[in-house]
Amino acid sequence: MSFLINELLTRNPQKTSDVALRVFLNIMEKWKVPIKEQIKLLGQTSEFLLKQKEQGAVMILPNDSLLRISYILGIYKALGTLFPDKKLAHEWITKKNLVFEGKSALDFIVIDSSNRLPQVRGYLDGQVAS
Repeated sequence: MSFLINELLTRNPQKTSDVALRVFLNIMEKWKVPIKEQIKLLGQTSEFLLKQKEQGAVMILPNDSLLRISYILGIYKALGTLFPDKKLAHEWITKKNLVFEGKSALDFIVIDSSNRLPQVRGYLDGQVAS
């Protein structure tokens, strides 16, 4: 996965970052994720990145943030496959789930997003495959 991100960044890092951030923000809107959680999902410590984007600044996202966005996109896609009803697919991320220690997938992820994003994605990919 990181090879693909590095390849895309090498070709056009600003465009890759712009598209990735737009996709991320679109998913966050559909999932109704608060800004503080969005920052954690991106692996950031402040709102600077999202404020810059809202103001139209051209930026290059760190590879780690791009990797996190790719996991989120995979989660979004898997939910769309598992739940043909878009409303159910969008709500799943905030519903309590025994698989995630009784927390919602979102609450589970934001505790340690770098490690838990791949776990949730793997869980959903397994559900799609079965």
